[in-house]
Amino acid sequence: MTIDQEMVILYWNIGKTIKDDIMKSNRAEYGKQIVQSLSERLVQRYGKGYSPPNIWFMIQLYEVFPILYALRREFK
Repeated sequence: MTIDQEMVILYWNIGKTIKDDIMKSNRAEYGKQIVQSLSERLVQRYGKGYSPPNIWFMIQLYEVFPILYALRREFK
């Protein structure tokens, strides 16, 4: 597996964790607050790759490919 593929899988896992374990609510305002707060904490710890738009991308990636196997098939 290439580095790019591993990064996509990492982003998918982050999106899944945020959506399933943290957000659990469909309220838009709540989601915005969660993403902003997570972004601030992750940027402090890991760097600028965790901006709010990037976190929303990770969540969207999980929503489009809710099954990891389906995402992995896209790499072929």
